[in-house]
Amino acid sequence: FKMNGSVGTGITVKTPSNWLFGISGNYCFGSAMRDSTILDNLKDHNGYTYNSDGTSNQDYLNKELEGRYWYVAAGVGYVIPVNRWKNSGIRIYVDFGIAQHKIHMGSQAADYVPMLRGNYKKAYDRRSTGFHMSQSIGYLFIQRVRVASFYAGLEFHEMWTKPDRNYILGVGPTEGTKAKFSGLIGIKVAWIIPL
Repeated sequence: FKMNGSVGTGITVKTPSNWLFGISGNYCFGSAMRDSTILDNLKDHNGYTYNSDGTSNQDYLNKELEGRYWYVAAGVGYVIPVNRWKNSGIRIYVDFGIAQHKIHMGSQAADYVPMLRGNYKKAYDRRSTGFHMSQSIGYLFIQRVRVASFYAGLEFHEMWTKPDRNYILGVGPTEGTKAKFSGLIGIKVAWIIPL
């Protein structure tokens, strides 16, 4: 997958000694595909796909493919104060959980190509699930005025996933497939509501 965006939420407990313990979940979307060969078995030798009425289009399907993934995780971190107000400072955090990603095909793809309708679409989505971990570092600002609290920093995500489906059209059986590594680097901005 290429660049993407994500939305999520979480709950974090901060101890008086500045340790952090939390759980979180994120949903990621909007990433275009790097691999343009995923649906090649639906194309002719000139790269054209055909719909049910016989009309054709070149490279239409690739424009309809996007990445989708979600993860849930639990983590631990620490805040290094940079002034007397110990609730704010450099935030270091790691978490561990489970992630799932797949190829999302736009509704127009199913309308255009009959082979991507119903359960047939699942044979192409390459849905995979596995272990997820992430690390982040940034600045945590918790103000006495509660609505003014936020976090901003860098995040690094790693996933080791295996296919969920028994068979992937264009690839074959998935039994015995080794876990595949995927990595993401991003910028995270969060609005914090202290309780």
